[in-house]
Amino acid sequence: LRVLAGKYLWDKDPEQIIVALGGKGYDVAIKDAQQPLICEIMKNELIGLGVAEEKIILEKKSNITIDQVKALGQIIGKNNFDKTIVISNRYHLPRIQAMIEGKGSLSNLLEQGKIKLQSAEESLIESDKDNWQEVIRMVYNSRWMNQRVISEFKGAADFRAGKYKIKKYEN
Repeated sequence: LRVLAGKYLWDKDPEQIIVALGGKGYDVAIKDAQQPLICEIMKNELIGLGVAEEKIILEKKSNITIDQVKALGQIIGKNNFDKTIVISNRYHLPRIQAMIEGKGSLSNLLEQGKIKLQSAEESLIESDKDNWQEVIRMVYNSRWMNQRVISEFKGAADFRAGKYKIKKYEN
């Protein structure tokens, strides 16, 4: 969903840059050298959908959300982006927002409207309501998704309260 939403937004403005964040992920051991990087998978999918390769920046080291937020801050600063749209799943945005708010310079950019959080699901519904609205409604009405939403809101609240447990993984 995130990749498709990124493509739809890129279609509106092909001059914009897409930043694909993510290394192997938190749950892949270093011994699995064959595991492709998350950002490379996204890049390949975006190119397959028609996004110009030169419009994609890869960030290859982050494996967990907090590291991706930090990496995004560095990329924004390095490239002097004046506007950044962070696309993630609706359920994930509250935790991302809490983490951005906890990073001084990024928090300021969020307050100034230079960083916008956007739900992949809403982007897809806006772009192709007939194909996405019912599917997304059904998924968000599932028991699994309800549990995930609760977990993400708890994670955001814990992060704001300083009780968030960041797991360290060996990659």
